[in-house]
Amino acid sequence: MNEFAPAIATGTLALVLALVLTPIVRRIAFAANLVVGAQRDRWHQTPTPILGGVGIFVSVLIAGYLGSYLVPTDVLLSTRTPQGLVRLTAMDGFWAATVLMFLTGLVDDVRHMKPSTKAVLQLVAAAGLVASG
Repeated sequence: MNEFAPAIATGTLALVLALVLTPIVRRIAFAANLVVGAQRDRWHQTPTPILGGVGIFVSVLIAGYLGSYLVPTDVLLSTRTPQGLVRLTAMDGFWAATVLMFLTGLVDDVRHMKPSTKAVLQLVAAAGLVASG
């Protein structure tokens, strides 16, 4: 078996799920009136639903969970930061970064964060991902 096969299968599953779930979330957002009207500082010219990241996030959660069964346990549980303050495996770092990025986008959709705040949170997520290996 190709060493990249589990990653390719997991990524393909996430893509397919996102293609299915994102339009469903879009319809729900329109039905619940969770839309942003056209604004001068935005690219869209028509009302656009918010919360599109929910479909993508759920897709990554499902694919990541199912994909974890394709990867040998020793790879998932290997510690990459033995001397750090927090001992994270690569998967811990991936999930922490994923959740932080999702929550940043969700809060931004609902409350509109300052760009500098978003940038700091994205850098924290990226740094945690890199630190975990």
